[in-house]
Amino acid sequence: MRKHLGVTRWLVAGGSWGTTLALIYGIKYPESILGFILRGIFLGTAAEYDWLYSQAGAAGFFPEYYRDFAAQLPDCKDSNILADYYEVLTGANEIAAIAASKAWCLWETRLSSIEHHHIEAHHIEDAHQALCMAKISSHYFINHCFVDEGFILAEIDKIKAIPAIILHGRYDMVCQLRYADKLVQKWPNAQLQILPKAGHSGFETQTIDGFCKAAETMASFITEQRSNDK
Repeated sequence: MRKHLGVTRWLVAGGSWGTTLALIYGIKYPESILGFILRGIFLGTAAEYDWLYSQAGAAGFFPEYYRDFAAQLPDCKDSNILADYYEVLTGANEIAAIAASKAWCLWETRLSSIEHHHIEAHHIEDAHQALCMAKISSHYFINHCFVDEGFILAEIDKIKAIPAIILHGRYDMVCQLRYADKLVQKWPNAQLQILPKAGHSGFETQTIDGFCKAAETMASFITEQRSNDK
């Protein structure tokens, strides 16, 4: 896309799984990056999958929601829930796949925001969108995002000179704040902004405001940098 548009270098932004993609892209093509704006860090590690999809993680904060999530696969063992969901989502039974995709999206949506409550199954209205999201997410997660365990932190030196603004909600229950903190500890040019009244969603008030301010900051920085380079 960058080459097609004739862009030499650009600012890369992403949220949640988009941060994983942005970081891996940056590690592979650091010469093409002016800076990063990342929201809700996800490093694609086994511990992060376990947090989101096993009883030992976020389920402890939302036990009733996790029961709804697991109930979609009544014969599933907790250790195999990702694999079993993937099997249903990609199986021949279209009705089962749609039901599973709605349950998948409902689980994550319920965890994502501290501003919006009482989210029920009927709020997941777009079955096609839910199926696409669940299939794509499960495909990457079942394959460990196609990267080795710990890859991003192990390769972070390749982008350590590139500036980054990282936004992370204090109460993010989808992607834990600890991983954003780990990333910044190894990235001297990254600034972590902890949003004190935000969860995971990109549509919460503080997150929207933080992203707009980060974009303005990056625009000013890049403009100044280009002026100094002339």
